[in-house]
Amino acid sequence: IKDVDWYVVLGNHDHYGNEQAQIDYSKKNNRWKMPAEYFAYSTPIGNSQKADFLFINTEPLANNCTGSAAQKQWKWIDSSLSHSTAQWKFVFGHHPVYSSNPSHGDTKTLIHHLKPMLEKHHVPAYFCGHDHDLQHQQPAGSSVDYFVSGAGSKLRPTGKYEHTKFAESKAGFAVVALSGNKMMVWFVDKDANVLYSYEK
Repeated sequence: IKDVDWYVVLGNHDHYGNEQAQIDYSKKNNRWKMPAEYFAYSTPIGNSQKADFLFINTEPLANNCTGSAAQKQWKWIDSSLSHSTAQWKFVFGHHPVYSSNPSHGDTKTLIHHLKPMLEKHHVPAYFCGHDHDLQHQQPAGSSVDYFVSGAGSKLRPTGKYEHTKFAESKAGFAVVALSGNKMMVWFVDKDANVLYSYEK
């Protein structure tokens, strides 16, 4: 993985220290991609398609959603998704919108503010961490799939509820591939076993 670029989002623990240091590290290591506390990245997919990725800072959105910093970011998210012409649009954050893990569970402010934006702008999936497990949540009536990939740290017991397509407390990670009109997601454990697969 020495040649892989890392597109980084701030988590709740990063806000206990100096989050600016992580942004500044982008100037020292060209594989560490974090030019600001929230940012966008575009890349071609095949010969004629494009994917836009929004990396957001969910700490102020989850905990102080009406503050000035949060309001500025909400406007940026809405505007960035609105102006995107990419076939694929994805949003990455730290906190889950939906989670069946009893440690944290759903994030009500993100359900109230972020979920409508994702649906309005036809974002197919939201990816996050925070809960130390692997999850796929799919709320009834929503066009957005919600994936939690936080199983690279000390595991916590997970759970399932009405939105859960998959949830396991096993060390692992998510792999995502885009091909034509298809998105494929795999949860893979630490021994390279596929625990779950999904196609959209």
